[in-house]
Amino acid sequence: QLYFESGIVYPLSDNVDELVWLIDHGAKVVQLRNKSGDKTEIYNQAKFLCEYIEKKDKTAFGYTPVLLIIDDCVEVAAQLPVAGIHIGQTDMTLLQARKILGSSKIIGKSNNNLEQMKASVAEGADYVSIGPIFPTPAKPDRIPVGVEALKKIKKEIFIPWLAIGGIDIKNAPELYKAGANNIAVIRSARDFFI
Repeated sequence: QLYFESGIVYPLSDNVDELVWLIDHGAKVVQLRNKSGDKTEIYNQAKFLCEYIEKKDKTAFGYTPVLLIIDDCVEVAAQLPVAGIHIGQTDMTLLQARKILGSSKIIGKSNNNLEQMKASVAEGADYVSIGPIFPTPAKPDRIPVGVEALKKIKKEIFIPWLAIGGIDIKNAPELYKAGANNIAVIRSARDFFI
């Protein structure tokens, strides 16, 4: 929760080299988001990242540990020292994920509207996301929720939450002004860590 209180840019990628670059340039929470790989590939990617983060933690004085979140693959998250998982509306339930992971790992959940966010909070999510805020190739079939929705969310959601979808360095200030303290980025991630 401390990570989200100060405001974060939360990059997502299926590319291990990209995530390493982002970690080296200051990302404090990263998500391995491999939608096409099998469990073995995701396990190997996550294992490499866990080892990289652990080695970095040991060599840097005053270094704040990086949190590695795995997208969807609860079984992999249960086997490795990752911080947690992120699940979508059509993945397993939070209760099912919690049974597999226990109480020590973070579980985040994607949402498309405020009602879903409230339901995710009630189910026990540690953090929630809302999006897409803007049109995005990552979710071409989804109608953007828009910036105005963030003002209401800021008043009604009291666990860490983040905005995602079509966010870049140019439109991010608009989101911060509307109440989003945390943002998730895919295509524009490097722009935030230069």
